[in-house]
Order: sequence, then structure tokens, then C-alpha cells
Amino acid sequence: MPALGRVTILLGFLLFGAVASAQTQSSSKESKATGSVTGRITVDGKPKSGIEVEARPQNSALRGVAKAATDENGRFLLTDMAAGRYIVIPASPIYVDPSNNISGPKGRDLILAEGDAAEGIDFALRPGGVITGRVTDADGRPVIAERVTFTQIVEVQHGISRHSSSSFETDDRGVYRIYGLPAGRYIMSAGGPSLTVGSSAAPASPVYTRAFHPDMKDEARAKIIELAAGTEVADVDIKLGSPIRIHTIAGRLIDAETGRAVPNIPFSFGQLGEDSRLAGGLTSTRSDDKGEFHIEGLMPGRYTFFAMSEDQSGFYSEPVTIVLSEENVNDIELNLLRGASIGGRAVIEGTMDPDALAKLPQLGVMTFPSVPGLLESAQPATARFGADGSFLIRGLRSGKASLHLNNHSGLVGFTLLRVERGRVEQHGWIELAPNEQVSDVRLVIAYGAEIVRGQVKVDGGSLPEDARIMVFSRRAGSNGPDSSPSTLADSRGNFTLEGMTVGDHELTLRVLSASTQIPPARHIVSVTKGKETSVILTLNLVPKAGDKE
Repeated sequence: MPALGRVTILLGFLLFGAVASAQTQSSSKESKATGSVTGRITVDGKPKSGIEVEARPQNSALRGVAKAATDENGRFLLTDMAAGRYIVIPASPIYVDPSNNISGPKGRDLILAEGDAAEGIDFALRPGGVITGRVTDADGRPVIAERVTFTQIVEVQHGISRHSSSSFETDDRGVYRIYGLPAGRYIMSAGGPSLTVGSSAAPASPVYTRAFHPDMKDEARAKIIELAAGTEVADVDIKLGSPIRIHTIAGRLIDAETGRAVPNIPFSFGQLGEDSRLAGGLTSTRSDDKGEFHIEGLMPGRYTFFAMSEDQSGFYSEPVTIVLSEENVNDIELNLLRGASIGGRAVIEGTMDPDALAKLPQLGVMTFPSVPGLLESAQPATARFGADGSFLIRGLRSGKASLHLNNHSGLVGFTLLRVERGRVEQHGWIELAPNEQVSDVRLVIAYGAEIVRGQVKVDGGSLPEDARIMVFSRRAGSNGPDSSPSTLADSRGNFTLEGMTVGDHELTLRVLSASTQIPPARHIVSVTKGKETSVILTLNLVPKAGDKE
């Protein structure tokens, strides 16, 4: 698997954990609804009245949505808001915010302190564009209730990024109309089957090979639609071919040692491209109570199937490639192999706090199984800690296994400092031989209850409209996997890191943006026991000589 794929999957889990941590911070504290948010909405530079604005709490402990409509000057006021993290969104289906990437977070991220009056939360909206057209079959007849997908093509620093959405259908005339689109470049397509797992029912309507406007089967030859703000592009018609026959793959998962079918085992499958790499994402499912599986709605092509241990079953399989042409394939067997395992104990360093020790069973460990020639699984193999910190992950392939703290409960304050095997620190991963049973792994975890509140000041220019600032923390001098608290700064540059340990920490500011690359900024912050730490961090947009990732 390419290193980029591994980093992307792991970064997704880290970002999810960071956002989840941000959402749960201070959830146990009572706060009074004394905060407010004010701002102004313009459309094409002019104030717009009657636009409803919502502040939706991202913290599950906060309830309700603050709402207000803009006045004749385009201004809005949201009141009676408790301290917490919110997303402020103009609720308009026909206007768009150009600062939000189509696939990125909508609105403004906002952290409110108790009694905080957030001002200047402004939105410069533009009228959304419209793309409309008609979908027909090979004989020119309208195709009804057909899914239509628009793909926005965005130029990023290292190439082209594509963002797709397909929640649109044609009407009884075969006509579709998609509105509220930001200005940009688009490719329109229709067709393609929907997968059905575990059902032998025939599709309710004809299935067509995916086609791109105007009548291309190859996306590289599709006509690109240039959409300006507030304009409508009509007659973006898509001509599908004749209905096609979709296929079924069915089979069993077999214990290679006993030859018996094994029920309720997770496995994944996906279509392969001409280069034998995945042409799309993976679909994950399980064998039924007889150890069998049945998948409908597959296009002709090559597919890979493999089992992996996500649930302590102890099994995995080598990938099997299936070729679908004119006939269904009904006799696939995935031979399940007994995998390696990693076991040991987690300990919390430097504390005898009974509350912290009692939370160990709410934590766990995870690793990402690899699949030869493909990519690491998007679903990690996991294990929870026992009351004594013991753990065991089974069904692993041979090779390098990196271990990460699995904070599935969103607890604040726990950081994985290092991984040891036989009391020797492991840097990066543990090497597993085939079917090796490793039992002497020690996970050293730190627990902290301190708080760092800060603000990011930007010098030397302005950030791109689509930019978000991520704040990562790491104990100074740490070389291990360190899962210290991380969070997104809000639209004012404010951030809160809870669960920090006492001592020196390196805070790294990373700008997440599709349009530009900005070197990270690093700052050392000292955290003192029992004292909230306040910091102002500078992000200088003028690169210094020698700046690099």
C-alpha cells in the first residue's frame, strides 16, 4: 500500500478523535446560557434580510439549536447560548458560502466561553448556480428515478481533487435540476447499480452502465461544465446505453484447518481497476449464520475479496480476485487462516488516581491490518483493556503492526506515550512473524487533567478561505506514538486542549487547505499542575529559509 494511503486512513482516525475530544470537552460541567453570537450576512456584497442563521452545538452535552433571522441590515443575533463548541450556519438552500469547500465543513466553527459575546461572525454569500438536464436511454426514452451525480473538480496544490454527491434523481420526464451549487467546474453522470448484500431480490428498475455528459463511458472524456455564481446551465443531458445485466457473487468463508463454514466473520470487497488497484472504496460486511454471503448488483469487472479480523475472531484470509463477465459466480471460498496476535498490558504512568485507573476498561488499543497489494483496512483490529489493563488483538497478518490508543469512549486526558516489547521501546511498529503470538507488549499511558486555552494569531498575510487550523500537542522530547490531545481552532483562532499532562509540550499548528501549503508552526508550552494555561500562538505566513514539513 502506498504510504499516502496509510497516512490518510490514520489521519482520518486522528482527526475524528480530535473533533470528538473537542466535542466532549467540559461536557461534565454545568454552564449558564449567557453567551451570544452576532454577525452580518451579505449577498454579492449587499446586506440580505430574512436569512435564517443556526448555531448547532457540536458537544453532545449541549442541547437545542439557537436560531435567528437577519434584519434589514443583514445582521443577526443569537442569544442564550451555553459555553461550548458550535457550528454557525446560514440555513439557505439557494445561497452558498464560497469560503466553504463543497466537501468540507459548512459554516463557522466557534468556541464560546461562559458569557462570551462573539462578534463579527460574518458570511459573504453568493447566489448558488443551477445545472439541469435530461437523462435518456439508448432509444431516447426518459429514464425515471435515475440517480444523477455531480462531481466538482477543484484544483489543489498537487493536482486535481474531485468531490461528488449523488442524492439527486430524475423526475417522470427524465429531467433533473440541481440548485444551490457553488461556482466551479463540474462533471455530470448517471447510471451504475446499487449494491445489495445478503439479498437475492432483482432490482426494481433497469440498471445502466455509468455514463457522463453527454454520452461518454470514460470520465476522462466527459464534458466539463463551467458554472458561474448565480447562473443556470441547461441542457446538460446524459445519454445512457441499453439496460445491462447485473451480477451476483456468492460464496462461503471456510476455516482452512477444518474445512467448515464459519458464521459471522467480517470481510471486505471492492472492484479493481486495470492497474490492479482499488477502483473505488471497500464495502465491508459479514458472513451469515451459515458462513455464507450473497452480493447483488455488481457490474462486470474484477473484484477482490478478503477477510480480516476486526472483532477478535482470530481469522484473516489472503485476497481472492474474482472476474465477472457474463455469468454470476456462486462458489467463492475464502479460506480463513489463524493469524498472529499481540497481547500484553496497559499501565498508567505516574498516577495512582483511582478514577483514572477505573477508566482503563473504557479504553483500548487498535492496529490497522494490511492487505498485500491493496491498502490497509479502513477498519482497525481492536481490543479493549481489561480491568487490569490486559489486552489481546487476534487474527493479524505477519508484517509490521503499529499500535495506537483506541479512545472509543471519547475520554479526556489519556495519552499513549510509548510501546514496549520485553521492556524494550518499539519505535513505530512491532514486527510479526506468521502466526506469531506476542504476549509481552506493554503500553505506557499518561493521564492528565490540565487545560490549555489559546488563540492563534496569523501574521504576514491572510489564510485562504478554505483553511482550517489544526492544533496538535506532543510531550516535549517524546519519540513514541504519543496520542496527546489535538483539536481544531475555531473561526476566531480560539482552541481548548483538555486532559493535558504536566510538563513541557510542543504545540504544532497545521493549516488544512486544498488550495495552498503552509509550513507548520511549532511552539513549546509549559503546563503546570492545577493551573489553567493560557497561550497566544503565532502562525507566520511568510516562510523562513529552511522551513519544511
